[in-house]
Amino acid sequence: MMSKKNANFAADLVAGIDPGAQAPAARRPGIGASVLAGRESRLAELATGSVVSRTHELVDPARCRMWVGHNREYALLNEERCADLIESIKAQGKQEMPAIVRRVKDDPAFDFEVICGARRHWTISWLRAHNYPDFRFLVDIR
Repeated sequence: MMSKKNANFAADLVAGIDPGAQAPAARRPGIGASVLAGRESRLAELATGSVVSRTHELVDPARCRMWVGHNREYALLNEERCADLIESIKAQGKQEMPAIVRRVKDDPAFDFEVICGARRHWTISWLRAHNYPDFRFLVDIR
């Protein structure tokens, strides 16, 4: 049964509707042009920086190095300290939150530098070395 508040709301919604007055909606001419204009507008917003589009990629964690200014001591990470994240990624079947990385140009051994996400990097690396070789490192490239 509908509450009085909801019944009044529904009645107000249909109050001005005349069922006989509705005709099938005709397709607007030039709809393709408006779609293209919308895309052009979106591209302009992206170009000016008023809207930011982020692309996430799945990468090999071995191609990522830690940024020297990272706030976490990578050498102190271990299975015990990352147990919650290990279990979470195994349960989800993937890494949910991307790490923040930037491209590296000066080092042929690495493609990315991890700015934020040392535990995620360590965990994916650990999982790949412990019978989960298909896990990839989810990154947000800045």
